[in-house]
This record gives sequence, C-alpha cells and structure tokens, in this order.
Amino acid sequence: MDRLVNTINADAENIVRQACSANETASSLSMHAQIFTQAPEGTHPLPADALLRIFLWHTSADKAPRMPARPPVENDTSERAWACFLALCHIRFIGKLPQNELWLNRYCDSWLGLFKWSVYFFAQRVQGAPSPDQALAAHMALSELLVGLLHNPRLQSAMIATPGVIDLAGNLWGYRSPPRPLGRFAEILAASIIPRLLTNGTIEQLNEFCSAATTSDVDAVAKLAMKRLKRSVHSPAELLEKKNAQELHAHAVAIVILTRLPLHPLTATLLRDNVTWVMTSALVNVARAIDLHGSADLRRTPDLIDCVNAGFTFLRYALLRSDSYRWVAQSLDAGLLEAIAALCLVVEHMDLGPASVLLRDALKAIIHETLPKHMVYKSVLKVARREIDEVPHRHVQERVRASSINTYWEVLKNLLTLRSTIAEIEILQKGMATCDSLTCLKAEKKTQLKRCAGCQYVYYCSKDCQVAAWPDHKRMCKLKGESLKGPGKSRMFLESDVAFIRKLVGTDAYAHLPRLRRIAKRDNPNEPGENFVICIDYTDPEYPAGKCSMKNIRTYQFSADMRSQAADPENVDGQNEEMISMVRKAPKSWTFIENTFTLGEQKITRNLMLRQNIWIGGDSKLEHAMNWQHHQAKFACPNARHGLPSMLENTLGDLLDLSAETVSDD
Repeated sequence: MDRLVNTINADAENIVRQACSANETASSLSMHAQIFTQAPEGTHPLPADALLRIFLWHTSADKAPRMPARPPVENDTSERAWACFLALCHIRFIGKLPQNELWLNRYCDSWLGLFKWSVYFFAQRVQGAPSPDQALAAHMALSELLVGLLHNPRLQSAMIATPGVIDLAGNLWGYRSPPRPLGRFAEILAASIIPRLLTNGTIEQLNEFCSAATTSDVDAVAKLAMKRLKRSVHSPAELLEKKNAQELHAHAVAIVILTRLPLHPLTATLLRDNVTWVMTSALVNVARAIDLHGSADLRRTPDLIDCVNAGFTFLRYALLRSDSYRWVAQSLDAGLLEAIAALCLVVEHMDLGPASVLLRDALKAIIHETLPKHMVYKSVLKVARREIDEVPHRHVQERVRASSINTYWEVLKNLLTLRSTIAEIEILQKGMATCDSLTCLKAEKKTQLKRCAGCQYVYYCSKDCQVAAWPDHKRMCKLKGESLKGPGKSRMFLESDVAFIRKLVGTDAYAHLPRLRRIAKRDNPNEPGENFVICIDYTDPEYPAGKCSMKNIRTYQFSADMRSQAADPENVDGQNEEMISMVRKAPKSWTFIENTFTLGEQKITRNLMLRQNIWIGGDSKLEHAMNWQHHQAKFACPNARHGLPSMLENTLGDLLDLSAETVSDD
C-alpha cells in the first residue's frame, strides 16, 4: 500500500488517466477502494472527487454485461466493477450527497449504470455465490447502495421511474440471510428499501415486488414478513439497544407499506396471519421500553420514537380493513389501550416535523373514531371492557388526564359502561322469544316454544298460532329458508354480534323516543306515529351513542348497500319487499328500525322489525333507564332538545319551545 501511495503522489494525474481505462487492474481498483473506505478519511492521496470519477467510469451502463450472469473471472470487467461498487455504496460517498451537489449530479447521471450492475451482481454474487458469506457480503453492498441513494429525493424519483427496480428490491428483500448478526442487518437494509420505493406504489408494483421476493404466492410473502416482524419484537429491556429498536422499526415500516392497499390480497393475508396482534404487542413493548429509559428527553430515543410512529400509523389503517371488528378486538386484546395511555404524552411532545402531525392524527383517529364506532360489536365490547380495567392507573392519572385525548378516553369509558348495561340486559333475556302470531305475542323461553322448521327464525307457542300466522309468514319463510341453503353462504358477522346489535338498536330506539316524538309533533303533527321508521346512525364519532332521525314508512327505500354486499341480492330484495309489505299492512303491530354502523371503511345499513309499535305503547321505564344521560355518559344526540338533562326536558324544554315558537311567529 505504501508503494501505491508513493506512486500516486509522484504522478497523480497520470494515475487517474490510467485508472479510467480498461487497462486498470481489478486489484489496483480494489486497493483504491480499500484505502478510501477503510483508512482514516483523507488518507488516500487522490482527491475523493477524482476517485468518484474512476469508480463511476468502471460501473457505467455500457460496461454492464448481458444476462444471464457468468461467474467472475480474475480481472474481468465484472471484477473491476465490483471493486469500484464497494466504494460507491460506502457512506463516505453516498452519505455526503445531500451536501455535495457535484457528486449528486454524477450519481444521478450514472444511476442507470449502477442499476444495471446491481441487477447483474445480484445474479452473479448473491444467487450465484460459492458460499453464504460471500452472498451476504454482496447482498449488503447492494442494499446499502439502494438505501443510501433512495434517501435523496432527486435520485429517489429517478429510481422509482426505472423499470425493474422494484423487481430488484423484491429480490433483495426476499433473500434469506444466514442466521447471524450480519444477516439480520442485511434484512434490515433490504426492509428499509420498501418504504422508499412502494409508499405510493400501485397494485401492479406490489404484485411485481411479491413475485420477485418469493417464487411462491402472497402467502409466502406474508409468512416471511411475519417471521421477521415476530423475531424483531424484543422485550422492553432489549429494545433499549439501538440495533434492536432499528430492527423493529425497519420490519414494522415494511409491514405498514405491504398492507397499504386494502384490496391487495397481501393485506388480507397478513391480517389473517394476526399481524395486528403482533404490531400492537410490539407497540406495548416499545411503550414499556420508553418507560424504562425515561421519556424526559425523547431526542435520546429516536429509534423507539420511530417505532411508535410506525405502530400507530399501521393501526390507524389496519383497524379499518374489511372485517374490522376482528382486528379491533385483536388489537385491544394485545394491549392497545395500555399503549395509548402510556404513549399519549410521548406522541404530543415528540418533534418529527410533518410526521408529528400525522402521528397525532393517527392516535386521535383510533381513540376518537375507530374504537367508539366498533362498540356496536359485542366481540369488541367484551374485550375493551376487560382491557380498560387492566390499564395501569398511573398512566391514566398522570398521562391521559394531562393529554388532549382525555375527553375521548372518558367518552370511551362511558360508552363501555352504557353498552355493558345493554349486554347485561341481553344476557338476562337470553333464551327468550315471542310467539310470532299477531293475535298472541306471548313471550316465553325458547325451550317452551316451537321454532319454524322452514326458516329457523320465528317461534310459535302452538300449532294454532302457527296456522294463524302462516298467511303473513309464508313468503318470508321461503326467502329466509333459501338464504340458509347452498354453498358459500358465509356470514358477514359473528352470530353473537348480530344478536347484540339487534338488542342495542331495539334498546336505543326507546332512548331516542322522546326526541323523535317531539320532532314528529313539530314537523308532521298530523302523521300517526306508527307511520315512522326510526333511524339510528352509529357512524358519526361526534355522536358515539348514535343519532336519530325518522323516515316515512310509506315512502321508505332500502339502502343500496344491502344488495351490493349480499351473496344473493335477489333473495335480499325479496326479503326487503316482504318486510316493508308486512309493516305497511299492519303499522301498529311493528316498529321498523333502520340502523347504520361501521364495518371497515364501509357504512353498513340493516333493518329490524320489533313487536309491537313503540310509538303507541312505549315503555317509559325503559326509556328512562336506557337514556344515556342517566348513566353520566352525557352523550348528545343532535336531536336532543336543548341538551338539557332528561329529568328537566319535559318542563323547561316545553317553555323553551314555546318561547321559540312565539319569537318565530312574530
């Protein structure tokens, strides 16, 4: 090396000219690269700019051989290019591109050559390597180059626009590294490429990535992603080590991007493989690691803060995917409420630039919108009720109370209390049914009644009642019976959730009844109450206990989503027609309720028929018991008159109404 340095010092210009030619040897180029990358910075006698010109000359696009790749031969073109490549991917070059416009321009001009050589080297030195160690070294060099270049916006744009670059990224990510520390670092580097290339990727680009990553289908991609994510969910104490926090962050962000497209099968596959549970568990461990470290100076834990960002960003969108109630329940079971309580102040105080705003929005969306909307599902309610009591009291007192999410936390607690009361009523009434004959309507235990053999839906207390009800039940019996038959008749919801939603809607109809009666009297004073459809909407986060409205039964139209989401649209149409016909024929015998709730990113509308019409014979005790203001929940409905406490509504409300009418008349 000393001899080489002396020679360079003696004739530097001639050395540069000779190095930029096919006569230069691979060993000489390798020596230049080693001195530049391994010796103290500034040791090499040639200026770094001159070295960059040499290295880029040997890796230009016109020198890249055609595929298929051949094994390297001593001093051939690929050997010379590889020696230069090891310097070009080094941080002493790519780490200074943001501050060195000249170097950045040269890398931009040379990108096509670097890409072609990267593809060639992957085939030659990773896939075709004679040993795992050599393959790993080549894999790391290729990944370091792509990660380093992708951090620059100009280069990133050029790289994304290059045909085949996503295929290369998939190859690098899908490579199974040897089970050793450097192998795991190589996997981190490859995972770090994904967000830079695919954050705005299309379905076609994600398909390209998956095909390159594995020789199998998306199941194999999901399995590999989950394996790496699970392996990076270290204990809180272990996450205090920088390398472990970086590993979790890299694989968590990769998951965020791989599940970004809701309609791509990879998203559904990862959700089915319980990615929500694993990501939430990781977030809980990160929260505990920050507590161990002490959150007074968040700047000292940047890698953990990055993990918080990745975790909440993932949950914001994953909890809205199809079958969302499953993922919400799963995340709650894994400790979501603990993570929110522990990290709410961390999220408020962190400074990540524009990312801080997005992170705070993600946390608010989860606690203010997603969780309350899903409390219509008993499967979610049951887990949430258990988990909120398990959140450390000090987190609630010292963090939640001092944060901007305190109001949302209280709303959620009160909503859980209210809905748990309804669930208890459901349990008390479990096993009860009513005879479906309009002339009977006797309520008994199901074991004492006989279920209709055709539809398995309604009950009768005697043969006489069944015969009497048959003319009205005949068509609906056939339609419901057909809906239970045939292959592929999968249920959209759990049976327990369906039963709870029916109980919730039926109970809330009573709670809203005083408001609805006043609206009917004001807007339709001559219309009989039994002609109104009660509508309850649970999808507005500003009214988490639901908001009410009315429609006229004579002009009522069923929601189009009922048909579009059905496996048998014709059967659904038939059932809807029969339902509305039955209610219109005997409006005083039925309460017809439309309820709207959330499933994923959709609004689902369903209908419920209750015996008898509550407009005529409402249960005042039940109205009072289930009014949420009597549970200190203080949930408003936009139709709640004047927002007064229920016990004062009838007196002060009438006076206020009278005053308003007087002013209006004037």
